[in-house]
Amino acid sequence: MDVGGLIKYNHLEWVQHRMDIERMKASATAIAASLTEFGKTLRETELPNDADSTARILELQTAEKMAIKEEFKIAVRKGFTLLKSVRQLDKKPTPEQLSPTRLHNVTAIERMLVQLEETERSFDSFWTKHERRLRYCLELRQFEDSFRKLQAAFARHMLYLEEHREVGNCTNKALHLAEQHRQYAEGAMVSEKRSIGHLILPYSSYF
Repeated sequence: MDVGGLIKYNHLEWVQHRMDIERMKASATAIAASLTEFGKTLRETELPNDADSTARILELQTAEKMAIKEEFKIAVRKGFTLLKSVRQLDKKPTPEQLSPTRLHNVTAIERMLVQLEETERSFDSFWTKHERRLRYCLELRQFEDSFRKLQAAFARHMLYLEEHREVGNCTNKALHLAEQHRQYAEGAMVSEKRSIGHLILPYSSYF
């Protein structure tokens, strides 16, 4: 459509670009809403008292985080595609190469892309802190579980010793009992050393 003047203007193209920009805005708004809701969920997350629940929360929230990251990726990719379409140039043009309407649209898209990238960086930073908190909690709960198992094992050994106080009424009997005790002690030591190693090794970097 020719409306006179010296500036090139295609109304249908302008309408299409504005519709695409509005869709991009709607997508960015939806992502922001998802982030707000997800951020609230993360802040309100209570640390469970057992390893299984902690691992399950970490898995579910990581999956949700990955879904939001995918939304970011799609939105940014579409934004750059739209930006290239509006510019109609492979390289970033100078303002003088764009009509006022096209320059306005390009500026709007670039602004939204910057906002998306800044929002994603803030989200990544927040998630990193939250994930670290959950992983520390998981390691603590796993340590507590292992420690309780070790305590139970020592309790069993103490019970065994309480129930095997017989010393024998002759040399052969005493030697036989001593051998039984030695074998039991060796087995217990091997087992509990392994348990203690499994208990301490994951946290050795903290010492």
